[in-house]
Amino acid sequence: MQAKKALILGIGGAGLNIVNKLYKQGMKGAEFAAIDTSKSHIEILEKGLKSLYISYSKGVKLDPGALFSLEILKDTETIAGYVDEPKNLKIWTTTPAYGEEAVIENQEAIGKILKGHSLLIIIASLGSGTGAGASLGIARMAKANGMQVFAIIIMPFSVERIRIEVANDMLPRLKPWCDTMLVLDNNELLKNYPDLTVEAAFDKETEKIGSAAKKLIEAHNSLEALLLDRSVENKKSEDSDE
Repeated sequence: MQAKKALILGIGGAGLNIVNKLYKQGMKGAEFAAIDTSKSHIEILEKGLKSLYISYSKGVKLDPGALFSLEILKDTETIAGYVDEPKNLKIWTTTPAYGEEAVIENQEAIGKILKGHSLLIIIASLGSGTGAGASLGIARMAKANGMQVFAIIIMPFSVERIRIEVANDMLPRLKPWCDTMLVLDNNELLKNYPDLTVEAAFDKETEKIGSAAKKLIEAHNSLEALLLDRSVENKKSEDSDE
């Protein structure tokens, strides 16, 4: 019997970029994966990083109740009605509804990535359709499978009007499906590092995210090891009593 590892999962463009950097740096006690609705983003990831391209191919809204279990849907609303029937496929693919529907359609493949882990660390920006909608769908799946969910969420710059509107709407939808959430605001990023370029400031943010993830993983793995030791001791005790 082995303790289950934590999974650090980047979702959407920003999440993929951060997880790709963390994967290259290496982190003990965790596995990495990335999920996106963009093939071009997936193709530039570091070799060896587990990744999955998802899409919503049917072109019309799915009935979430037909695919998600009742346990996942209990006491919540999906965002399938976030937009009207898609008239412009390009716009539709950038909405949170599309990201959520893509998870519903590809839940079997996503389930294989989640399998064998007891802690899921989601890294995503809520300003994108994939980061917002897919994060919500995957968090639900993880909770239904008994996993702990920790989300590291990035809020867009305030000048990105549409993206910030999406993020502000999606944040309270995601919170109930997370045991803990760390919210990072891009507006604070430039205030904290006024002398750095935007790219360098983002690197600092990645360091902060990596540090938070590492501390969480260390605490998680210590608890998993303790529970495993107790399980082994209990098994030995039961065997000796027989």
